[in-house]
Amino acid sequence: MNRPSLRTLLVLATSGLFMAGMAYVCWALMVSLKPTEATLLSHQLEIDLNELEPGQLRQVEWEGINVFILRRTPQQTAWIESYIPPTLSESAKIQENDPLVRNAFRSIRPEYLVVGVWKNGSRWSLRENQHMSYLCDDFRFFSEPTRVSKEVVFPGGFYCAGMYGHKASDFLEEAWVYDPAGRSKTSWISPLYIPPHKFKEHILVIGYPS
Repeated sequence: MNRPSLRTLLVLATSGLFMAGMAYVCWALMVSLKPTEATLLSHQLEIDLNELEPGQLRQVEWEGINVFILRRTPQQTAWIESYIPPTLSESAKIQENDPLVRNAFRSIRPEYLVVGVWKNGSRWSLRENQHMSYLCDDFRFFSEPTRVSKEVVFPGGFYCAGMYGHKASDFLEEAWVYDPAGRSKTSWISPLYIPPHKFKEHILVIGYPS
């Protein structure tokens, strides 16, 4: 059997070194793209929930999103357990990123709802479905039981109180009304967005998990 020439050995050695170098460069690039713990922490917001009473709402801003934190009353949590919302249309279904909020409460803890709404200039951007959003002039929270249709009374929730200069006149006629779990009263409007969050005892941490 013929022995490989010196030239062939040099080519093979050079090719091996090149491949090893490329593998190292790729590994170094992947490591550099992975966010550091300091970067992750800089995108987190901590809120002390000790002073939030049942039925109260707190609003904070995180990463350009207005986040609403509702401490639900026992009556609201009981209502959510017994209420069957309309089945969402395929276009209105939104995948919840956190498996812990894929429940009737849409929350990690039944006592708390954490939802976010973007603002487009001075208007609130409410998702209609996966591809479209609706601009609301005045987005509000309501705490009193309110009839939203002939059959359904929401024990508090959220609604669009004005659009394009016109004030909402009747909850029975308005479609942009959400229950205490952030779900619309209609089947064709997506539920309110749930930002990434977790709890550390009485502290709510909004942001990317470390």
